[in-house]
Amino acid sequence: METASVTAPIKVYADAELQAAITCPFCGFSKQVDVSSYRNSSKRLKATCKCGQTFRFDLEFRGFFRKSVNLPGVYTNLVNGSHGKITVENLSLKGVGFTCNGPMLIKEGDSVEVSFRLDDAQATRIVKRIQVRTVDEPYVGGEFCEHERHSADLGFYLRQ
Repeated sequence: METASVTAPIKVYADAELQAAITCPFCGFSKQVDVSSYRNSSKRLKATCKCGQTFRFDLEFRGFFRKSVNLPGVYTNLVNGSHGKITVENLSLKGVGFTCNGPMLIKEGDSVEVSFRLDDAQATRIVKRIQVRTVDEPYVGGEFCEHERHSADLGFYLRQ
């Protein structure tokens, strides 16, 4: 049997027990697999299905679903007072990823307040304090501070 390839790798999400359901994009066959040995690997993985097709996939170990968005907003660095415009690129119940639209003075570990409006019917305003976990200029990834998590508005939005 001749194999075809899928151009873009698929995302496979691991659960809290480090199990993942890997589903063939060609025939739909799914298999539950222990992925604990790949926890600290960033390599793209390859699988061959029982139908004979080969495909690539990336494992995602995040605890919460991350939604891709494109929302304008602003940030204020609570450590050094810098501020600027941002574009929120992704959201989860646990955190946010954004790019800075101009010079940025943000470092890993900084405490930053982000403010933006959701693109829902109410244009819900979200204001959250985050702890910066990743800086890959101009991208910043942050985790909501403990008391900022589990916003009902954000939770509802992410389920849409």
